[in-house]
Amino acid sequence: MDTIKDIITAFAPEYLDRFRSHIPGNHIKVIKAITSCRTHDTGLIVYSCKKCGHLHTTYRSCGNRHCPVCQSHKTREWLKAQSKSRCPGIIS
Repeated sequence: MDTIKDIITAFAPEYLDRFRSHIPGNHIKVIKAITSCRTHDTGLIVYSCKKCGHLHTTYRSCGNRHCPVCQSHKTREWLKAQSKSRCPGIIS
């Protein structure tokens, strides 16, 4: 199954080549963030396990609020908070 990141990575280069002059700069920034998320472009984090002493590495996330990889938990939290703040008498 392809992820949003896989789809954007596959098709963004051609899309940007064809339509860059019509795309807002902040949209281009989001595309670049999503395609570079958790790759060598964002850098590497090294963790040391307190129990075994082994070093574990992982790539950093992009932190962009539109990225489905690293911000989906924040989206879920926001939606949960929004649903709690609604008037209980309103049926959605």
